Amino acid sequence: MAHNKARADVENILKKLRDEPVGTEGVNDRVLVLPFDYLMSIGRHQDGKLHWFCEQSDAVAIEAATFLLRLFAYRNERVDSWKKRLIYCLHGCSACVRSFVEVKYTSRSTYFGTFLEEVVWGFWAEFDKWLAKSTREALAKAGVTAESRKSLADAPAAIVYLMVSTLPALEDSNMVNLIETHCPPSRIFEWPVDPPPPGIILLLMHDSQHVRHWAKSQMTPCKPMTKDQFSKSYELSLDAIIASIASNDRSFFPGALVDRSKAAPVISFVSANPDTIWSGMATLFRILPPECLVNSSIPFKQMDLRRMVLGHLHDNADHFVDVLRCTVYLIKKLGSSTWVGASEDYPKIVFDAIKDNPAFSKLLALPEAVSEKPWFLNWFAEYLRTLWETPVFGDVLAKIIGFMFDELQHERFEKSRPTVTAAAFRLLSAVAHKCATEKASGQYAALTHVIDVHSEFLVAVAIGREYSKPNWNHCREAALVLLRQLFNADVDNLASTVANLANALPPVTSPTIPIFQPVRIQLWERAYSTLQANDGQGTELLLTVVSRIWYIDQLNKQAFTSSKLPLLTNTTTKETFDSTVDNVNHAMSVFRSGFLDSLSKYANYTSSTKILEFLQRENIVKYLIASMFSPVEHLHVAAQALVGQAFDVDDRVDCFRALLENLPGASLQGIMEVLESFNEFAPSITEACSVSKSLVRCMTDIIDVMCNRSNGLLLNSRHVLGGLIALEDQNIPPLATELPKMWKLMTNAIAVIFRRTPLWAPYFDSNSMVEWMRDALIFGRDLLAERRCFESAALGTSNQSFMDKSPRKLSKVGRRMVDGLQNVLLELTRWLRLTDEELLHQSFTLLQSLLDCFRETRIPPNPEAVTKLTKFIDDGRSNGARSVYTRLDSSRLSRLEEALGMFDDQEIEIISRKVRSQPFATKPEPQKKHTGFSTQPKFVKQPVAGQKSLNRVVEKSDGKTPKPIANAPSVSSGASSKAPSHEDKTRSSIVLPSRVAGAPKYEGGRKVSASEPSGKDLASSQSSSSDDDDDDDEPGGGGLDSLSKLQRSPKKSARTAERRQIKIMEPVGQVSRAVQDRRRKREDAHRISMRLKPDISPLHRTILSWNYDHDGPDPPFVGQKPTLRRVPERFHDYQEYRELFEPLLLYESWSQIMKSKEETQIESYGCKIVSRQFTDDWLDLDVSIEEAVKKDWYLGDADVVLLRKDAGSKSIMGKASGFKRTPLGLQMAIRCFIVMQSCDPGLHANTTWRISKVFSLTTLHREYAALMSLPYYDLSEQIIKPRLSSVPPFETSEVKRAMSSFQVNEPQAKAILASMKTDGFSLIQGPPGTGKTWTICGLVGAFLSYRRKAATVITAGRTSDGSERQPPRKVLVCAPSNAAIDELAKRLVEGVRDSNGVRIVPKVVRIGADTSMNISVRDISLDSLVELKLNSKDNDIKGTKPTGTEIAVLRTEIETVKRLKQQKQEELANIHDNASKCMALEKEIERLNSKRMTLSQQVDQLRDKQRSDTRALDAARRKFRHEVLNEADVICGTLSGTGHEQLEQFEFEMVIIDEAAQSIELSSLIPLKYNCNRCIMVGDPQQLPPTVLSPEATKWGYDQSLFVRIQKHNPAAAHLLSIQYRMHPEISHLPSRIFYDRRLTDGRDMAKKTSQPWHTHPTFGVYKFFNVTRGREEQGLAHSLLNKAECQVILAMFDRLRLEFSSVSFDFRVGIISMYRAQVMELRRTFKDKYGPDILNIVDFNSVDGFQGQEKDIIILSCVRAGPGVQSVGFLADTRRMNVAITRARSSLFIVGHAPTLERSNATWKQIVEDARTRHSLLEVDVADFRSAAGGRISKRPQKLPLPTEEGMNLPEMTPTDLVTPKAFIQSQVQAQSSAPVGNGDSLAKLSTAALTSSESSEVQTAKRTISEENDSARPPLKVRKTEDLPSNKVAVKRPKPPASIFIPKKPSRPNASTSK
Repeated sequence: MAHNKARADVENILKKLRDEPVGTEGVNDRVLVLPFDYLMSIGRHQDGKLHWFCEQSDAVAIEAATFLLRLFAYRNERVDSWKKRLIYCLHGCSACVRSFVEVKYTSRSTYFGTFLEEVVWGFWAEFDKWLAKSTREALAKAGVTAESRKSLADAPAAIVYLMVSTLPALEDSNMVNLIETHCPPSRIFEWPVDPPPPGIILLLMHDSQHVRHWAKSQMTPCKPMTKDQFSKSYELSLDAIIASIASNDRSFFPGALVDRSKAAPVISFVSANPDTIWSGMATLFRILPPECLVNSSIPFKQMDLRRMVLGHLHDNADHFVDVLRCTVYLIKKLGSSTWVGASEDYPKIVFDAIKDNPAFSKLLALPEAVSEKPWFLNWFAEYLRTLWETPVFGDVLAKIIGFMFDELQHERFEKSRPTVTAAAFRLLSAVAHKCATEKASGQYAALTHVIDVHSEFLVAVAIGREYSKPNWNHCREAALVLLRQLFNADVDNLASTVANLANALPPVTSPTIPIFQPVRIQLWERAYSTLQANDGQGTELLLTVVSRIWYIDQLNKQAFTSSKLPLLTNTTTKETFDSTVDNVNHAMSVFRSGFLDSLSKYANYTSSTKILEFLQRENIVKYLIASMFSPVEHLHVAAQALVGQAFDVDDRVDCFRALLENLPGASLQGIMEVLESFNEFAPSITEACSVSKSLVRCMTDIIDVMCNRSNGLLLNSRHVLGGLIALEDQNIPPLATELPKMWKLMTNAIAVIFRRTPLWAPYFDSNSMVEWMRDALIFGRDLLAERRCFESAALGTSNQSFMDKSPRKLSKVGRRMVDGLQNVLLELTRWLRLTDEELLHQSFTLLQSLLDCFRETRIPPNPEAVTKLTKFIDDGRSNGARSVYTRLDSSRLSRLEEALGMFDDQEIEIISRKVRSQPFATKPEPQKKHTGFSTQPKFVKQPVAGQKSLNRVVEKSDGKTPKPIANAPSVSSGASSKAPSHEDKTRSSIVLPSRVAGAPKYEGGRKVSASEPSGKDLASSQSSSSDDDDDDDEPGGGGLDSLSKLQRSPKKSARTAERRQIKIMEPVGQVSRAVQDRRRKREDAHRISMRLKPDISPLHRTILSWNYDHDGPDPPFVGQKPTLRRVPERFHDYQEYRELFEPLLLYESWSQIMKSKEETQIESYGCKIVSRQFTDDWLDLDVSIEEAVKKDWYLGDADVVLLRKDAGSKSIMGKASGFKRTPLGLQMAIRCFIVMQSCDPGLHANTTWRISKVFSLTTLHREYAALMSLPYYDLSEQIIKPRLSSVPPFETSEVKRAMSSFQVNEPQAKAILASMKTDGFSLIQGPPGTGKTWTICGLVGAFLSYRRKAATVITAGRTSDGSERQPPRKVLVCAPSNAAIDELAKRLVEGVRDSNGVRIVPKVVRIGADTSMNISVRDISLDSLVELKLNSKDNDIKGTKPTGTEIAVLRTEIETVKRLKQQKQEELANIHDNASKCMALEKEIERLNSKRMTLSQQVDQLRDKQRSDTRALDAARRKFRHEVLNEADVICGTLSGTGHEQLEQFEFEMVIIDEAAQSIELSSLIPLKYNCNRCIMVGDPQQLPPTVLSPEATKWGYDQSLFVRIQKHNPAAAHLLSIQYRMHPEISHLPSRIFYDRRLTDGRDMAKKTSQPWHTHPTFGVYKFFNVTRGREEQGLAHSLLNKAECQVILAMFDRLRLEFSSVSFDFRVGIISMYRAQVMELRRTFKDKYGPDILNIVDFNSVDGFQGQEKDIIILSCVRAGPGVQSVGFLADTRRMNVAITRARSSLFIVGHAPTLERSNATWKQIVEDARTRHSLLEVDVADFRSAAGGRISKRPQKLPLPTEEGMNLPEMTPTDLVTPKAFIQSQVQAQSSAPVGNGDSLAKLSTAALTSSESSEVQTAKRTISEENDSARPPLKVRKTEDLPSNKVAVKRPKPPASIFIPKKPSRPNASTSK
């Protein structure tokens, strides 16, 4: 405590004395005593020494010790004790000595400040003497005396340090003698290093070499001193040196005036030898601070050391080296100050003095001159730096380089030439670097001039052959460094200029026009011409430099033009801008002119091994990848050639694969750097179309290489990119971080393209823009499809394939990846303004995929993007706005609105109520109602009826973030490439909900709105318990560990849980109109979506869960078998309807599978599972087939396949979801449904299976979709609860006018008028020959007459191009079979009559596959009309030529070239001492390599062209397909075909279904989804029923048509066409009486019109029943029956008929039919045996089912059934088949059968036999009867009975007198000139105008019905229903010819009020 107080007191006293110094008289005892006592109280330090002045003492002690130095002037005991302590301190610590010397001088201005200078100098002189004496004594005490042999090194270091620290000590001769005689042999390490003791610098000039050596050794580790360190003591020592030198030689200091009176002391030992002096000066100059080099101390103030040194540069003695060293130090320290005060030419004089000095030349002969960096050459850089800002810089630079490149290249400097040259290159590199750093234009120009002068020498040394010797290696490296710098400078100059040009263009208002610095064109050209073929370093140099601007293409003069700078009025400035653009383009051409040739030569003359080593160099792979991405052909072709040579590959995609396979780390880094460069460059440039196109092209290849399902690297667990092997390069980050980073960069790049393209579009041709923009969209879609692949690869960390399982919750990596898509979605919204329909289609498709991705991952999309999309929807639906903002049609707007509705969370809440939980179980609870969809015992959360499904909900109970609904529906089918349409829902429950989400409710026969309370309880369902609460990875189980949990069965729960239910809440208070409108629009959009795109995944789950090997008529349901019920006439509600029809449809599905098993030969192929991935309950497989398959074998998206390991082993069915043909084989995507883990038959990756097609789901898809979407139909209520309006009354005049206008009879006219006046369903029953087809033509004519004309939207301020014209209102005509619809289409295209009786030719389009159509209508098929447009002269796309063959030919040529090259290389290796032969072979090899490169380039071009042409052709097809459909008036197709999605964008006011009674009910629902309000069904329930395979479904009424069920409600409301025009009256009598209650009458003169010559013959006539008494039925093939006797009788009958009437041609006029297939086959065989195979083309042999819809003049019906024991005739008793069979004949009907059997077995047949007997038309015959002369046994001709006529039936006479048959009318009108086509000469109306003749029509064989081949007595027959699919191509919306811009302007001009009126 006391010590601290004393310390404080001392500190205060010393502070005062320091600030206010006092003399002797001012110091009292207290002032001295307190510091003295404090200082003396300090004891020794831990090291045993006393520290008063160094850092080991405290600050107060140092100040006290300094102040008390004045005690030396006192004399007493206390002073003596102080002196002893001081000496002890200074002799023990060198640091204290150093500080002591400093305070000697610093204290003169503080504590000694009041004393006179002379007093102070005298005081310190005495003090120094005392110290010197003390030092000598101490040395003597240490044994160092003049006589001793010890050196100073043996004395304490501090004493020696003190000895050389003071100048007076060195003036002492005794001390100097000790130093000279006892000089330390080496450095004293105990001394402080910096700064050196002041006296040591004097010893540098000592005469003794030993002393100088020791002094230099002590100064060697010293650093240059600072100004602060160079204290007074050093200044005195320097002055002493100068004074000592000057005393010996005054000429040493030119111009120096020495005043001896004030001169510093002269030191005697300083040498007078110049060599010694300059040697010491060189050491001294190294440590001197710059400030002391210009002016010395006061006595020699006029002395300038700078001039002293520079003045001795002319010395040519040995000391020139040290003078030069001093000069170097001088220049380094002074910089530009070196030349202050000198003339402008003085620097040049100095340089000339050096270079002209012979001593400098001698330096080049020293051994040091051949070292890598000699000091005497490297100083030029510092020298030039001092002249940087001077005008002589350029001259001096030229002098130096000229000196080094010319004079020093003389042969006498041969050994030092490489060293000199390298120094010159390093000098130029330093200058170049400084120019680049400081952007010094003047110095840059000087450098450029020098480089241009010496460019040849520079290039020669860098890459020339003559400088390739080993001694030039380091020089070549320096030259390469310089060359790289110069080239990089040029490249940077170009890149910065391009950026500045872009920044000068609008929207910049005050642009700065950039000036392009000239590039070194000569240097570039010399480099390319000099580069040696095998020079790896030179190749690396050019690759490194040129690849840096891979992304810059030639500047587009439309984008970069001064005309875009309206604010600039200065013509010169504009010319400068344009010339800069030209200069930039020229420079780019120069940079790249020889790049291709240089890299090609290296590839040609370098072995693959060396090229691989070359690729291993740092960053080479990155440069190559950058070049491959370049839009410049020279760059990417050259890089590809090098990679191709290294890995022996040719294509671009193969090059990327080789790099990623062999150098994955560097390749991945290179790709990401390319993406980073693009993302930085593209947003800032005026246009970047070419680089964007190139980027898309290359990234498409890379994605294919990484994710291809057959050989993708990310899917290969044995490859490093598979995530399972660590990268060898530890500096490369792991894939877990690199792949997500790469994904982020790719999504950013796509977003940049989407954002910037609207700005780039005006500068390019629309066609080229459309092409690459389409590719960019497709790439975005392909990339999105591989999101899971990237995510799984990033998470893959175990030996198990990461694709085996996938988490149901989103991983952190996955979340980041999906978040990366937010910007893509936002920027993609810009493209909805596109005017090109193809781009709009692709944009919308990608938009769908993005929204689906967000929905699946439960991540809400960007709110800004949602806002923009909502605005598009609102604008698109507002009046006239669609033509301004977007051309999305209403269908796509609805789908978009439905998709956005999934993310709406503002209008619903969750209502909870307690229910009993139903835990997951393997066996479900039995239910009363069951549909058979027992996919897996899980329950699905279903929304309340009438409510749209949303993706997010709001919980009011707590504030927690709501979770998405698990089963939110998909935006659209096909939106995700992995999952097929509608399969992204959760699995269906065992008990399906009583109602469907959003379905209207019916109570008491009325529709109840969604918001109206229902009298029934709301349907409820249990929510899935598998939802996860957070999206993060589970702790401890990241990666694959967490995936294993997905395979575990869910745990049971016995707890009572709350079941959540979603309910739309009524608005509280007044809800804004905007909210109500939005709710209404979202509900409408949801209804449209559910009507067109219902969820059909439950059908897939059920069918794919079945065991294919199960045998039996019932499907192998999982769980409880559904209960079947008969189809009633009416249903209570939709739920009952669905529950009844679903199981029946499943039974029919199983029957189709069973039928497929019966096929004699099922094609199966070996396949390999490439990868697999679980998505919920689905198992997605990527499968490849490498073996040869049939050319026409393919898989459609609706095909079900069977996978079986081995014959007899377990199998599983799957649904195809993708199919692709590749050069490596077939690639398929198969989706399987795994009910339970145990059901997986072992579908693991890399296992082999057999695959075969089972059947197609196409028709089942559409039927099931119709069933699911029924509640959203406008006609749903009339379907569920049928009601038919009564026939409306007509005025007689109205009926007559219709008969006259449409050329129809009265029943037909009434049917037409009534149907057109009736909304909902209308039924028209048309018995055979009553003109159903003609009536349909009348209906079409009436529709076309009464339809409203299409409106055209007109927007003020915009010229209409016709694109806004709404499509014409259409009618959809369909039928169950292709034959029926073909007949209709053929009639329609021939023309119809309108309401005025004028013949019009509607535009008819037949949709469906051409192969299934009759040849007569193929000209109007959709595909044919599209091809017609494609091949028209106005179309640029004529269809692509097949390039596959060309590519194969090129590949063959490449292989040939490679083989020849290998032969030449082997030949070259075996040749010795034959230079000419070697040269010839080398040239040949070069030629072959060049040819290979050219061929490879052609392959890439063909591949790109093939891809582009294919996409362009697809786009054109979509466009033309939409145009054709859009322009059509009538669209015809099968019922199943009308379900194709290409029709979904159209609505049909009227639907006509022909042969409606032959279609099952679900098929009839398919065409009703197009929002029609009128459906007219035409058919005849008395003819064949719908064909159903399943006998069980048939038993319950599944074969009942919708026509029949609706007719039962009100039979009288059906319109009967009662007048037939086909049959002879004697034939029509029978069906009219038996089947139509005598309501069927004959047209006028039918007997005459159908009269034939053989009608007068007694055996034949018009109608006969030939009773074959000897015939017996036999068992035929496939459980069918035959009767050979009947076959022989029919043959004999046919022979007789031809014999009797040989003048009549019976070709194509006879039809021989039977109800049994075996009999038909027997008849064919019988006739063929007699007449040969040609008879089968003349006579039509067919089954009754197959003959429906056809007619012949003569029909011969073989009944087959005969025998005494036959009591039942099976389905021969089917009255509908009877009706069909006997109504096919026009002129004659011959029934051949066994009358007794038929009479006793069936009542109807009994009537037929009795009728024939009564009419004397029953003849008993045998074969002999037709071969006898009489022609038959019965000689008596039967008498005809009177037949009913129109008059006999008392029908009112309203038939026009000039009425003719429909066919006759058509034939008479075909050539009529007074036609009025609907669409002014449209090509559609001209395609087919002539009808085929009746014989031609009957000759055509269309799809035939097949019947069961079983024994028909065992059970009801199996029947096949034929349906056809449509082509899989999607329909694109028609758009007009693009305007100048392919984007709709953002802010169109708004019409004002006056204009809009």
